[in-house]
Amino acid sequence: AEAFFNLGLVFSRKGLWAQAIPLLRRAIELNGQSGAAYFYLGEALNHVDDLQGAQQAYQRAIDLKPNNARALYGLGIIYDRLNRPEDAAQMYRRSREFAGR
Repeated sequence: AEAFFNLGLVFSRKGLWAQAIPLLRRAIELNGQSGAAYFYLGEALNHVDDLQGAQQAYQRAIDLKPNNARALYGLGIIYDRLNRPEDAAQMYRRSREFAGR
């Protein structure tokens, strides 16, 4: 799981989102408790415009670690893109609270 996650992370950081997705999904198959893998999967899916998939991945990352400010912010972005401004604002507020801002 760690090797797939790390390789997916490398692709994500290079902006190769589509290539990162199957690696991150495999990491999650092998370790379904990795909040980081769900977060980066959400990032990748957002960048390839799979908004529903990104929403689910970010939500799972938050379920695993409720104070994950980055996942909360990412979910806010998804809600903005889905034209749900009230939900987005709530996620941004929660993100700021946990980020200490």
